[in-house]
Amino acid sequence: MPQKPPDESRWVFAFLALRAYFSALFPTESEFSTPNTLHNKVSYTILLYMEKEKENKEEFALENTRSQMRKGSLEFIILLIIFQGKVYASDILKRLKEIDLLVVEGTLYPLLSRLKRAELLCYDWEESETGPPRKYYSLTPKGDKVLKNLRKNWDALVESVSLLTKNKK
Repeated sequence: MPQKPPDESRWVFAFLALRAYFSALFPTESEFSTPNTLHNKVSYTILLYMEKEKENKEEFALENTRSQMRKGSLEFIILLIIFQGKVYASDILKRLKEIDLLVVEGTLYPLLSRLKRAELLCYDWEESETGPPRKYYSLTPKGDKVLKNLRKNWDALVESVSLLTKNKK
């Protein structure tokens, strides 16, 4: 089975095919080189589209990298928030929003459950004045220890990245 060409090469192929088609429609050089010919308009449109696709791919790659960086630091950040004192899940979400890390409940609750299973945090049920009892999370001694190690690792990472960003060419 033939291998599918990369997206960009498919666009180049489509561009060349359309160019050949319009060359057949406008065989004389004067018609072919006139800026107002359909051929040139289509060629220009295809080139603009190809450039836009390239920008979208680069933008996607950058956003994907940002997303992976946030995911990689989310456990550490949540442990830092819980370290500050007993906290309710919606308070964690609110705090994350304050520091421009938008996280949805569908991401937070599985993460809290995983941290609980790893015995890094625990929770207490407390009565609420406005509704049902709420789970308030706090760090366990093991969670404190892990957080201290994560802080050391984070500080070392920040220092390493800072050295690289300061060394400009």
